[in-house]
Amino acid sequence: MNIAAHRPLHVLVVMIASAVLLGCESMSAVDVATSPTAAAKCQPVLAASSNLAAAGGAGAVTITTQPECAWNASSQAGWITGLSPTSGQGSGQVEFRADPNPRPSAREGEIVVNDDRVRVVQDAAPCRFEVRPGNLAISANGGTSTASVATMDGCTWRAASNVPWITLTSPAAGTGNGSITLSVAANPGGARSGDFTFAGQTLTITQDAAPVARAGNERDDDSDDDRNEDEDEGGDEDEDDGGPGRGGGKGKDKDRDKDIVLEVIQ
Repeated sequence: MNIAAHRPLHVLVVMIASAVLLGCESMSAVDVATSPTAAAKCQPVLAASSNLAAAGGAGAVTITTQPECAWNASSQAGWITGLSPTSGQGSGQVEFRADPNPRPSAREGEIVVNDDRVRVVQDAAPCRFEVRPGNLAISANGGTSTASVATMDGCTWRAASNVPWITLTSPAAGTGNGSITLSVAANPGGARSGDFTFAGQTLTITQDAAPVARAGNERDDDSDDDRNEDEDEGGDEDEDDGGPGRGGGKGKDKDRDKDIVLEVIQ
């Protein structure tokens, strides 16, 4: 009788213990299963705005994730600054600013959100050239002259003459800041001008006319002719006037002497 009375109690204890063990195993299974799911659930999806202009400006990174997921953002490039906000939760947008690109090539930088990275691309800066001086003036004797160009590192340029009497005596190509030397031949004739191309710009050289040596000789010849003509005309007139004058004068003197002699005789 006593054994029969204790049997239901033994069965009840065993059932309770089994239930407790099953409950613990169930809780452990839930914990293991939900941990990687939560990590995958908070994986953000990042998207940057389109390529930034070379002049710089504002940009943004869009973050897409679950509402309960927190994140932090930071820049990995010195030219990407002003991130706002730098932290948040759930989907959002991080705004930033890009400095002007000083080089004639595109560049890339990264913004990091938690452990994920998004690439930011900025366009290349256009090459601009400042040539000095502009147009040049050279004497008739010719000579050399220089011209310089200022531009960004990495920008290439070329130089070439468009006329045969202007030649380049230094390298006709370069990168970045540079200069060229031009040699101009002596001018054998009238004033002239010619062009040369430097860093995509067309410049003009003007050259004075050569001294007019022939014109000076002709003036001397004309002066000699004038003097000869004057001498000829003056000489002829003197001979014409002086001859008869001198002859006429002597004739008159002789006639007068005759008259005096006659008066004395009478």
